[in-house]
Amino acid sequence: MMSRKHALFGGALLSAGIAASASAQTFILSDTGSYAGTAFNSFIDLNAGYYIATPYAIGIDTEVDIAAGVDGATVADLNATAVSLDGSTTVNSIVTEDLVRYDAVWDGVTNDGSYFGGAIQIFFEVSTDTDLILSWDMSDTDFFGPPSFFTIEQLGTTLPGGDFDITAANAAGTTSIPVEAGIAYGAVLTAGAPFGFSTTTNFLEISLAPIPEPASLGLLGLGGTLLVRRRRA
Repeated sequence: MMSRKHALFGGALLSAGIAASASAQTFILSDTGSYAGTAFNSFIDLNAGYYIATPYAIGIDTEVDIAAGVDGATVADLNATAVSLDGSTTVNSIVTEDLVRYDAVWDGVTNDGSYFGGAIQIFFEVSTDTDLILSWDMSDTDFFGPPSFFTIEQLGTTLPGGDFDITAANAAGTTSIPVEAGIAYGAVLTAGAPFGFSTTTNFLEISLAPIPEPASLGLLGLGGTLLVRRRRA
């Protein structure tokens, strides 16, 4: 009879084998792309500001703009931070081979809340057929100004389910869109122009779903067979 220790050890090896066999999906990022025959740059626009209820005052006091392909900048330079002059609001853009993200947070102390805004525009291919995962949480905002939104396009055509506004009705969530290797895509993540009033981080991001390799599926089947045999024994 298999001991509990051996069963646990075998299970750990099986899990490790499956994890090791998971296929890492990556963005192949491009400095430029095109839409309807016109060339555009990948870029970020980050706005950090303030909100003071009495006397009523709002404003952008820090803005960071970077366009890949301009003044020697590349998509690697799109990892940036904007902090308001009073330190109340921090806005980040993260553009890596496995994540594109915009986020903003208020310090919870300075003024009565935070103002933030901006956008990320990125052009990319994917290393393997997979799903593009769109995640967001703008629930701690007042949805002021233009709406936050996602747009995902393939060769100038919006993908099904890849163009939607974020409002109070869908303030936080996750969805997925299938994408294929070797095809040029463009994505725009826009934060709109809202205000945040707590220290919760508001964000928009896209990432790629990992896909198990066939070897992983084989290990999974083997694990099931071992469990059945053990039960019969």
